[in-house]
Amino acid sequence: VSSTVCHIPGRRKSSRIPEGMIEMGLGIHGEPGAETIAKRPVTRVVGDMLKIITDESKDRGYMSLGGGDSVALLMNNLGSATALEISVATRDAIRRLEEKGVRVERVVAGPLMTSMDMAGFSISLLKLPSAKSERERML
Repeated sequence: VSSTVCHIPGRRKSSRIPEGMIEMGLGIHGEPGAETIAKRPVTRVVGDMLKIITDESKDRGYMSLGGGDSVALLMNNLGSATALEISVATRDAIRRLEEKGVRVERVVAGPLMTSMDMAGFSISLLKLPSAKSERERML
């Protein structure tokens, strides 16, 4: 999710995302998002993102998570989100996952894969094996 498209030095800034809006599902290279929505509190955005990631609707094929599952959470700063913003989003993602009974075994948060100055973040979940010995090897 981002409120700006990355700005490539030497090129005009894109105005694709209107003021007061954010894009969900946009590409790291500036590809258009799946939808443009009104800005909202980051906790609501995190909830929307996790709902999409874990949606088990027919033909979605996303991640099935339930009570007792373990995950690693990657909270990626796309470029110009502040440390405070990433921390708030990370804390909310952990809270929401734990409310579903999902154990967050590892958290990695920060600028993992950036897109210059894109103002936003992405969430990735890695479902961990159920056997503790296999989980420990992965982490």
